[in-house]
Amino acid sequence: MNTWHQFWGQFFFILSSVLPWFAAPTAGLLLLSLTPMGRALTRYLREYRRGTDVPHELLDELALTRQQLGEVLERLEFMERVLQQRELGGTVERDKPRLAAVEPRVPTPV
Repeated sequence: MNTWHQFWGQFFFILSSVLPWFAAPTAGLLLLSLTPMGRALTRYLREYRRGTDVPHELLDELALTRQQLGEVLERLEFMERVLQQRELGGTVERDKPRLAAVEPRVPTPV
């Protein structure tokens, strides 16, 4: 028997053993989508996606919280620099601007 025949024989055997696992759920979803229950389910999912508007009050409060968190992080970084300078025995440079070599912060997704 030729190696190509063996290859195609194995290929179709594997395909025939895997195909029902994909064909059965696909056929089930197709049949479900044709029923009134399936149409109601798709309508519900479409309307659910549209109704997820965030109130403006919540967005304003979130912006205020982000601003406050940024201030807290700046204070924490300053205190870390103060402690590091004290450990090294140097002076604290309070009004020195940040250098461009410092890595930028990655915004946290909310």
